[in-house]
Amino acid sequence: MDMTTAIGELRQQINELDAQLVRILEQRDVESREIGGFKKENGLPVYDPAREEEIIKTLCAKTTLPEKYIRALYKVIFEHSRELQNNESL
Repeated sequence: MDMTTAIGELRQQINELDAQLVRILEQRDVESREIGGFKKENGLPVYDPAREEEIIKTLCAKTTLPEKYIRALYKVIFEHSRELQNNESL
């Protein structure tokens, strides 16, 4: 196998993983909107820093990825979820 074929196959695998990640994030959006509705109906705040920290710690305990990477990634995910729950986005 030549280098061009090898890198092409590896890139295709990355593309497939990226597509899976996007589908999972779309599913997360659906659940986040549901949670936002529940919070609104029950007078709960959208922002729950203790819950966000709990998620980070749980994920870090389940992976070998660096904590700073998980924190950076989930910072964006949490911000987006809060926007959805505040009906500010999408």
